[in-house]
Amino acid sequence: MDADAASGTRADRPGDELWDALVAAGDPLEPAVEEAVELAAAGDPVAVVGAPFGGRGRVLERVADRLDATHERLVPGAGLPALDGPTVLADAHHSYQRTVGGFGTLETLLERGARAEGPTVTGWNQHAWSYLLHAVDIDEAFEGVAVPAVDREVLGALVRHWSPSITFRAPPEEARGLLGIDRRVYSIPGLGEREIPVPVVDTDALDHRDAEEDPEAAVIRRLTTLSDGNPGVARALWDDCVGDADHAAVDPTALQTPVERTSERARERERDQRDRGTAGAGTPSGADDAGLDRPTAFCCRLVLAAERLPREVVAESVGDADRLLGRLERRGYVTTTDTAVALRPAAVPDAVALTDGRRIP
Repeated sequence: MDADAASGTRADRPGDELWDALVAAGDPLEPAVEEAVELAAAGDPVAVVGAPFGGRGRVLERVADRLDATHERLVPGAGLPALDGPTVLADAHHSYQRTVGGFGTLETLLERGARAEGPTVTGWNQHAWSYLLHAVDIDEAFEGVAVPAVDREVLGALVRHWSPSITFRAPPEEARGLLGIDRRVYSIPGLGEREIPVPVVDTDALDHRDAEEDPEAAVIRRLTTLSDGNPGVARALWDDCVGDADHAAVDPTALQTPVERTSERARERERDQRDRGTAGAGTPSGADDAGLDRPTAFCCRLVLAAERLPREVVAESVGDADRLLGRLERRGYVTTTDTAVALRPAAVPDAVALTDGRRIP
């Protein structure tokens, strides 16, 4: 199983088949593997840093094989391995919590890594790494190796592998306008933070404009842009769009994140209420679509930077965690159980946009 992946079903994690297909499409992960092996063999502690579900785990597996190293995984609340001899430690971002006194395990990891005997390679979520760069100057303790994104050509090859009988089509005429509306957060004196609708050029619409000439290129371009070249996220977005259909017809507008789909359903409910003359009665259908506040965005950042967490760990970092997680789940960012919360791979683009927009480090 890929070390990126939380335990769960195929619906909430990219599987081994994806990474095998990626190798067949040109193996864009190999340079990261080679760099990590070279640095570790030279005696430098190494940090392999990558986006959620982007292949970090597969890089670590291959590094472990090349170094004949013990392959460990850090679990929240569990102790650190001894780091005796060649060791690969996945999910090292679970070594800290964003709470008072939450850096003890990380400090122990840094100390052990500095005096470890034999090659030591660790794996980190890039959003956790970005935070730790400012919090503890973590780049001074490790040589960093970035897991690369993949380009449009590789994603095109993957799509043809996933759905060899797919039909590509141009988007509907009504979806081809060049102007869209973005909702941006501004601080207004006396009112606090508010979301303001701002007209923007819809770059996806530029794809749509070209779609009549090459619908396949427009779909692949949309998938690459939406996933930011992350193959695990792209696979989740594609599965959400196509499902199990062998002969689906896909246009660029069919590729949506779970958050976009949830927002679209809320707008449809509001339109239905207005048509029935019941708008404003009871709980507004779009109440969760009015924008998420900073505490909710901070909660989202915790999950984005960890990919999967025990609910109790989230509760130790934020107040009213159950309510905040409920909001995130209703909007499509996460899935939850009684004991755990997991980031949805297809929701990564929206989780990044939400937390970056709220300037959550």
